[in-house]
Amino acid sequence: MKKIIIISILCLIICGCSNRNSYQTINVDTAKAKIKEGAYLIDVRSRQEYIENHIQGAINIPVDEIENPKKKIISKNDVVIVYCKSGGRSKQAADKLINMGYQYVYDFGAMENWK
Repeated sequence: MKKIIIISILCLIICGCSNRNSYQTINVDTAKAKIKEGAYLIDVRSRQEYIENHIQGAINIPVDEIENPKKKIISKNDVVIVYCKSGGRSKQAADKLINMGYQYVYDFGAMENWK
């Protein structure tokens, strides 16, 4: 009986401690609705890719600069939506933002999904 109680307590501790924030993937309709509500749309591609083409209203913060942006634009309580060319860098950026303590992070994925 003692072992069951100890194991139960350990499970509760482990589950409670690992309950960190996570990001969600979203579709274009949800992304547009969140932007209308004030979410920041972040293009995590390179500066050159951003200059060539980007979603109107997006802010460019390349994935390799997301942890140390040149300017502090967004706070940890702001709603943030990240996107890139195919979804790989946006996933990396979303993970980094969550690890930095951002509370409301959404991954839109590939820019081509914007219609």
